[in-house]
Amino acid sequence: MLLLRQTGMDQKNYEFDSVTSIELRVYFALVILMGIVEKPTLQSYWSKDESISTPYFGNLHFVNTVTIDNNDPLKKSRPVIHMTANTFRNVYTPMSSICIAESLMKCRGRLHFIQYMRSKRARFGVKLYKLCDSSNGYINNFKIYMGKDKVGDTPASTKVVMDLMTESNL
Repeated sequence: MLLLRQTGMDQKNYEFDSVTSIELRVYFALVILMGIVEKPTLQSYWSKDESISTPYFGNLHFVNTVTIDNNDPLKKSRPVIHMTANTFRNVYTPMSSICIAESLMKCRGRLHFIQYMRSKRARFGVKLYKLCDSSNGYINNFKIYMGKDKVGDTPASTKVVMDLMTESNL
């Protein structure tokens, strides 16, 4: 399991015990419970202040922090994004009715690629392009928009469609 392996690698640099698959499942249960135990900010869950701390979250890593690409804005979540997209593509292949959809995932974090879209319910967020099966809504592939993406004479919108279709072998 990627998360288990990378978290274990990073722990060699610190005085922590190895993370087991059971502990990882507990973590995901805690993430679900974050919806029940509400704290004032997302950062509060990782706070080291003893009065509000949740000591488990700060020690999880999805990527090897030694070999990380510092130029990638999604460097810490890129392996999970790739794994999720690969799983989406491998589980189901759309047959005939496909579409490219644009959506906005609500976010007001400190990312340079946060978009403002007046027409969306969540006006600020991360823009996603999704290759979907239009008959059932299944997302076969997706790409996160991180700003201008023009390569040569190809417009960004054309490049997104071509990339999503090529990656999905369609």
